[in-house]
Formats: sequence, C-alpha cells, structure tokens
Amino acid sequence: FLWDENARGIKPSKYLAELLNYTYVSDEIADAYRVLGLPTGASIEKVRSAHRKLAARYHPDKNASSNAETDLSTFVRIQTAYETIVRQLS
Repeated sequence: FLWDENARGIKPSKYLAELLNYTYVSDEIADAYRVLGLPTGASIEKVRSAHRKLAARYHPDKNASSNAETDLSTFVRIQTAYETIVRQLS
C-alpha cells in the first residue's frame, strides 16, 4: 500500500474507493438525490421529473400558504439539489 502524493488532501474514503475501483458518491450528491426523493444514480429524466413536481409544489409564486418562509427554504433546497445533480451529470 503506497500513498499517492498527488491525492493528498482528498477525503480518505474517496481515495480508497478509487484504489479499490469502487464507485464513489459524495455526500453532497447523495443528499441532493435524497432531497428530490430519488435513489442515487437515478436517470436525468427522473431527476427532471422529480424536480418539476417538487418545484411546482413549493414554488413561492404558486403556493401562498401560511408557511411561506418554510416553503421558500424548501424550494431553495430543491433548486440547489437539482443544480448539483445536473452539474455532476454534465
């Protein structure tokens, strides 16, 4: 077992996953899929569909509920999750 100096600073779990040829999914990506209610690695079509449904449900302009502040923070989490996944898939 030799340490690769070029990999210094990478999370050990990612480094070990690469050494063992495992697929590595960052916590950020896994959380993004969880926010959209999808399994990690879902297709882009399913990601888009889930995003559209959730965005329509929690969009501040479409939803004038008494929990407007909560809905706005949920909508922002949905948008961030979608952008994270799309950026990762591109």
